[in-house]
Amino acid sequence: MDETTVITLIARIHERADAFLVEELSRHGMAGLVPSHGDILYVLFTRGDLAMNEIAALIHRTRPTVTVLVGRLVELGYVVKVPDPDDGRVTRISLTAAGRALKPALVGISKRLLDRVYGGMKKRDRVALCRLLEAVRENL
Repeated sequence: MDETTVITLIARIHERADAFLVEELSRHGMAGLVPSHGDILYVLFTRGDLAMNEIAALIHRTRPTVTVLVGRLVELGYVVKVPDPDDGRVTRISLTAAGRALKPALVGISKRLLDRVYGGMKKRDRVALCRLLEAVRENL
């Protein structure tokens, strides 16, 4: 194997994972959502209402990027923007009932993606893969 292709391999894996997610989202009637929305929805599912800067930090995106993604989620009716009761300068993002209803399908899609990614890999190989990819990320 040619170890100089590592970045190309990572990029192709990312492309294929995104294509899988887009297809699954569409198949579940969630057209309009993109894979990046999943990061935001996940942190809202697990942590509750959050400020934009908190979301940006948790999903490792810039605040302007999160603003655009959240704007689309607002348009789709999955989240609402709510003024922070303690600080009027801060806007908090909250799931709507429609947004909360996405959780079971999104969890299932995520599980199917991970099942496909790991295929028949043994647990130790999955752990090693994640450890090596984390080392690559830290190196960059």
